[in-house]
Amino acid sequence: MAKIYELSPLYRLERAYATFALRLYYDDIVVVGRENIPTDGHFIFAPNHRNALMDALAVQLVAPKNISTSFLARSDIFNNKAVANILRSFKIMPAFRLRDGFENLSKNADVFDQCVELLNTNHALCIMPEGDQETEPNIRPLVKGIFRIAFSLQQQNPVGKSLKIIPVGLDYGHIEKFGKHLIINIGEAIDVADYAATYAEHPARAINDIREKLSASLKALTLNIESNANCELIFAATNMAFSKSLRQKNLEENTLNVFLEKCDLANKYLTLEKNNPEKFAAFKRAVRTLGRYLDDNKIQMRNVDVNAKSFKIIVQFLVFVVASPLFLVGFLVNFLPFFLPVCIRKKLNVAYHGFFSSVQFALGLVTFPVFWTVQAMFIATCFPWNFAITFPLVFLGQPVFGFAAMRVYALLKKIKAEIRLLTLERSARHRIRHLRNEIVAFSNMGF
Repeated sequence: MAKIYELSPLYRLERAYATFALRLYYDDIVVVGRENIPTDGHFIFAPNHRNALMDALAVQLVAPKNISTSFLARSDIFNNKAVANILRSFKIMPAFRLRDGFENLSKNADVFDQCVELLNTNHALCIMPEGDQETEPNIRPLVKGIFRIAFSLQQQNPVGKSLKIIPVGLDYGHIEKFGKHLIINIGEAIDVADYAATYAEHPARAINDIREKLSASLKALTLNIESNANCELIFAATNMAFSKSLRQKNLEENTLNVFLEKCDLANKYLTLEKNNPEKFAAFKRAVRTLGRYLDDNKIQMRNVDVNAKSFKIIVQFLVFVVASPLFLVGFLVNFLPFFLPVCIRKKLNVAYHGFFSSVQFALGLVTFPVFWTVQAMFIATCFPWNFAITFPLVFLGQPVFGFAAMRVYALLKKIKAEIRLLTLERSARHRIRHLRNEIVAFSNMGF
């Protein structure tokens, strides 16, 4: 059997295709701290875990192309032999836990040997240090497995060579939807060798020390809302406040600045929760009231400051009418491969929202090229004398029309939002903006 870390032509093709598809799936991918990744392998990626397969693909996107990155995943997803073979082709190995049966724990020895071999041949490993995934925006307590593996591997290193753990913060514009942003925030490497002496005398202390270090790094790299009771509310508040807060600071509203501003606002609201319960109670009332206003009027926060004017809406509608044939063609040639993964996911009864994107993305890797090929062949056979020209033109035209349809649809949603805002009573618009300004002001009341 081929080694898990071998860079076979098939693997290179799979990686290139998955990376290409990922760049299409997310509207904006921002990578920060790429310089923190060693180019010579022998390190462990340690990302936060919110979005199943998408987390692994995000790590794969930033991994050096001259090395392979293998992954550890929970063993129960390997129960189906066909699925297990597919997972191995993507360099994913099973990690067995006590809950998987005591008799299976011995299988970890073989997996561990493969980890040692791939790292010693200067490739990379990726382990999700939180263990199971969760969709809430916070870093959960880290499990000990990654550190036990790291110290065991470090003990086999020659003096002067350190295994490194690379913390990676992942932030998604939306856990379920495509066309949003993906931020890959890479932190400074943690040298396992720095903790080796402590580990030799007090293993538990060394594991706790390096775990605290990695946890602190991940919290600094992500939107981390450490509130058991108010996580969802604070997250909603950051979405309500970031645009106004950025304007107050004269900062551009781009993907990275929005993420950083949300992190800053979340930390300030957490400080308010801790230091001033009375003010925090008023803050909660303001957030809930604004949330109700937005829901009742079917307005999204990003449209509150839009300068909605009748003439502007008329011009946009005329543009939509002219572009509507693009939408119609793009929809007709793409609706089956687009909606089929959603239907299959529902048929499979995938209940956990953190799996939605992964299932639909994986299915889309198959449905889109298959349908595009079949449809292109069908249309090209209508022009058999020009098949060599017609087939590639139709095949490549389908994704182009698909993206055009998405843009036209986005314009339609924008027009509807502006009409809704224009028809909203002036007093209601004023009330919404006043509440939003209050929520921004609360960010400076916890100190």
